[in-house]
Formats: sequence, structure tokens, C-alpha cells
Amino acid sequence: MVKTKTKFMTEKTRWAYYMQAIEPHDQALLKAFPDYHPMWVIQSQEIQVTGARFKYMRETLLGMSVDECAAYLRLDRGTVYRYERDGGRIPFSAFELLRVLYESPQFKMGHQSWDGWYINKDGKLVCPDVGNLSFSPNDLASVRHTHSYNKTLCLEVKRLTRELQIANEKLLRFQQNQIEAEILEELIELEQALSAISSRIGKSKVVSLKFAKNQIAKEKAA
Repeated sequence: MVKTKTKFMTEKTRWAYYMQAIEPHDQALLKAFPDYHPMWVIQSQEIQVTGARFKYMRETLLGMSVDECAAYLRLDRGTVYRYERDGGRIPFSAFELLRVLYESPQFKMGHQSWDGWYINKDGKLVCPDVGNLSFSPNDLASVRHTHSYNKTLCLEVKRLTRELQIANEKLLRFQQNQIEAEILEELIELEQALSAISSRIGKSKVVSLKFAKNQIAKEKAA
């Protein structure tokens, strides 16, 4: 690689060039961007526009037809064919426009499933399905944490729901036992009342329910 004076570039910019194996050789760009280089500037320095590369960008990366590409670049389709057949000089601006489009979030959101979504001037991703719902990068960065927290809450809700179910079952059994106890108490009170009435009117003594139960059991045993 040809050594180029890059002392005015930031450390991070130099690192980005190095990691992508791109040599910052264009003196006009280095002069225009003395410190920080946006990624589209860095990647533009490795580009040598050829017909094959132009066609690859149009056809394979962008998935554009010749007619779509010509319409987007405001050219006639014959010019696009000529570019791709190396029939004439390809303006860097034409290729760069396609490359920047490919790198843009607008193109990445060009899939039909992103229909209506867009990034507004504040850098927020706007949803078309819910009015005025937008997401900042920080919002999106916390989505995984939110999902994890939601999963934890769902598990906790299931656990508490099960505990509540068990508690309700215990309460139902208690209520049933309470009803049985109340019925038994009423029977005893009724027995006492019958005994009292019987003694007052001078009739034969009312047989105790407990005694009658024991007698029936003895007769069955005999």
C-alpha cells in the first residue's frame, strides 16, 4: 500500500481504515475530511468503478432491474447497459449513489415486512401501525432486556397463579368442612329441642340420634 499522511485523522478513523484493509489514498477526501471520516467516506476510498462492479451492485445487492436503476438515477436504460458493458466512463457519483443507497437504513427497510416504517429526523424508528409510536436506539437496545424481564414476570405470574389455585382449593375444603360442622351442630340443637318438647308434653322420651345410630349398628351386627 502507498503510505499516505493521515496524521490529522482521528485514532478511531485510522482504526476503521486498518480493520477494513482500506488505504486512505484520495488526497481530495483527506483534505475535505481532515479528522473524522464517516463510513461512507472510508468505503468510497476502496472503490474502482467498473462495469462488472456496477452491475453487481445493481443486480445482486440492490435487486434492481435495468429499468428501475435507470429511473432511480434519472438516466435512460441504454446508458445503464453501456455502463455495465464498459462502453463508457461510469461517473463515480452514479455508482456511489447506488452504494450509499445499499448502505442506507432506508434500503435495509425496503423489505415488504417494513412497509410504512421510516426513520424520522430525530433518528427514531417510527411504526405505522400505532399512532406516534417511535423507538430511539436506546429503546431498541433495551428490547432484549425487556423481553427477558417480561419472561421472568410471566414465570412469576404462573407460580403465583398456582399458589392461588392451591389456596382456593384449601379454602373450598375448609368451607365444606365448615358447612358439615354447622349441619351437625344444627342436628344436635334440633335433637335437644325435640327432647325438650317431648318432656313438656309428657310423651315418650325422644330417642337420641346417637343412641338410635348405635342400636341400628347392633341390629345389623346381630
